[in-house]
Amino acid sequence: MSDFESFEILHILSLIQIANRSMYITGKGAITLRYFNMQKNMVEITINNVFFYNDLICQLLSLGAFLQNGFIISGIRDLVTIKTRESIDFMIFQPKMSNDTIYML
Repeated sequence: MSDFESFEILHILSLIQIANRSMYITGKGAITLRYFNMQKNMVEITINNVFFYNDLICQLLSLGAFLQNGFIISGIRDLVTIKTRESIDFMIFQPKMSNDTIYML
């Protein structure tokens, strides 16, 4: 919860299926990602409609949230890239292990 800039509790819960069980979306809000660009300047980008799950023990990034916020996503088997509207690389992901479907930042 401390990652959210703004947050609202959802009164109608949505059930989602993950790899080995089901979970409920219990809230949503906005988060701000901070990073240094190539010129070593701090950049902040706010992503809206980020969902919250009570039982999740790590942070997951939704490609849908990036697409809804105007980012461009492209990928091949070994690399997924998220770019800004200006086509500047924002995040690059690679598989956690060879032939894995989980990609790590």
